Amino acid sequence: MRERQRWRVRMARVNGMLALLTVAALLAGCFGVCCPPCTPSVSSLSRMYITNGVSAATTMAGLAGTWGADLGGLAGLLDEPRGIAIDEGAGKIYVVNVDNDAVIMANLDGTDAVNFGDLGGTLLSPIGIALDMSEDKMYIVNYGSSTVTVANLDGTGTVNLGNLGGTLSWPMDIALDVESGKMYIINGGDHSVVSANLDGTGGENLGDLGGMLVVPMGIALDVSAGKMYVTNYGDHTVAAGNLDGTGGVSLGDLGGTLSLPVGIALDIEAGRMYVTNNGTDMVTVANLDGTGGVSLGNPGGLLDAPAGIALLP
Repeated sequence: MRERQRWRVRMARVNGMLALLTVAALLAGCFGVCCPPCTPSVSSLSRMYITNGVSAATTMAGLAGTWGADLGGLAGLLDEPRGIAIDEGAGKIYVVNVDNDAVIMANLDGTDAVNFGDLGGTLLSPIGIALDMSEDKMYIVNYGSSTVTVANLDGTGTVNLGNLGGTLSWPMDIALDVESGKMYIINGGDHSVVSANLDGTGGENLGDLGGMLVVPMGIALDVSAGKMYVTNYGDHTVAAGNLDGTGGVSLGDLGGTLSLPVGIALDIEAGRMYVTNNGTDMVTVANLDGTGGVSLGNPGGLLDAPAGIALLP
């Protein structure tokens, strides 16, 4: 309980099948006994990955919430993990540690974890991460220094992009529009969204989406529709707006399912959003217009102060 309270204080500062499942069984492609035709293997199984702030572990779960698998602490390298991103082509996950200023890479099953450290001293309480697969780059926002770090996916070639022209204030999360060459960052300090070019130039504060942001935590983009989605830790809601910061609307609490929401990820093809709830240790799924909100519960009972979320739909 003390660890959970500590994790929540940090956030406040910025205003069943599991018993039968193991990761090995998933990798083998079967739930229990495999009788032809076999159930989908982990390589084709739609799933989500969630970081857990208190247990310092990563959870893999089905998108319906009907199963969950504990990937553990990635060889003990996780220390208050927060942001998470997926390189599907290479079969890798990337996780940033708030407490020890590090980025960790591992296989999708949690094996072969590698600690890239603080990327040449540029990381300070890293909290959000996004990948540019076209350039094999990772972008990380640093809550502690209000800066953005960019590096190659192997941890080399680190560049500190600074505070984007003075626009960053306790950044919490980052999302990329690679096609347009833009990054979007949530500011916990002034409850706003910032956009900038991927090289760090052209930083612009887009404001609070018409007053819709209240202690914003997570951001995700639907680039095809020109929309951004933001979780509000402060009032238990999700806000949406255009990528230029106009047209802000509150989508509410998704049918009463949100409680201290943190991370958000989109399944664009299915028209759905997935949100982690720090207050209830549960995941919410809803339509992109905010309707149809349903709690998926706590897959396998593994979530413990869930934070970052990434999908393989």
